Amino acid sequence: MPFDDRLKNTQTPHRVYALCRLVQYKRLKKDELQRYLFPPTLNKNDDVFRNVYSLAKDNLIQEDPDGIIKLILTEEDIKSPEAFRRAIARKVFSDHQLTFSRFTAWFINRGAQIYREKPPELVASFDKEINVNKDINMYNETNINGWRTWVSFLGLGFSHNGIVVPNATVRLEDVLLNDNQLQRNKPIPFKDFMSWLSVQCPELDYGVLSRSHMGQASRREQHLSLTLSAGLRGLHDNGKIQLKYVRDAQDIWHLSAAHTHEINGPVSEIMIRRWQA
Repeated sequence: MPFDDRLKNTQTPHRVYALCRLVQYKRLKKDELQRYLFPPTLNKNDDVFRNVYSLAKDNLIQEDPDGIIKLILTEEDIKSPEAFRRAIARKVFSDHQLTFSRFTAWFINRGAQIYREKPPELVASFDKEINVNKDINMYNETNINGWRTWVSFLGLGFSHNGIVVPNATVRLEDVLLNDNQLQRNKPIPFKDFMSWLSVQCPELDYGVLSRSHMGQASRREQHLSLTLSAGLRGLHDNGKIQLKYVRDAQDIWHLSAAHTHEINGPVSEIMIRRWQA
């Protein structure tokens, strides 16, 4: 998978994307690729290229018998940074054993304490609550910083003052954009949306990753995480969905509290509008 268990700060999305675009554009061997991406006159540190290359190798790119680097992703997958983001998310979250995926699902379930936790605290808590094989799976503070860059890129939040502010707006937009299962422009029961979402986004609430890696976190039944609640409100605000609570509805879900927002509690229906990227 395109994530090392020891994710590094230098393995940034824009560097990996640039590498993939160059491989698509030109037939190059590894040393030629390095000179194009990191000219020796500008960058004396070979570690940066090695780290970026190792993240992409065998999952995004591969070497043929002649040493020429070829793209594994499709041209559609890298036609834009947004398409690249969607392709990476599909690969990453389909691997339920990947440390990045496990850590992300665990983080999403931690509630409001994530606003207070610094990398050392996250490392200790993740190790205590989730990890079994510490020699392989344990993150350190550097890995947390690399994770923060990628999880923001993948649309599950944004970095601010050294923390990830949870918000799944972009992630939800990505999975809804090309979906052909859910009805458009017509209210559907919210539980039907959640059943669909648990498959499309296994790292989010009630997905298989989320259920497996909650750690010591607990959430009342049909109460949504901060990450998903913020994402749904974001889509509601930009007109891509409409959340609604029907009084006396039998099936009710609850967003995390946001007292300044018009949707501050129960929802029973969702209407998904049709839009183009």
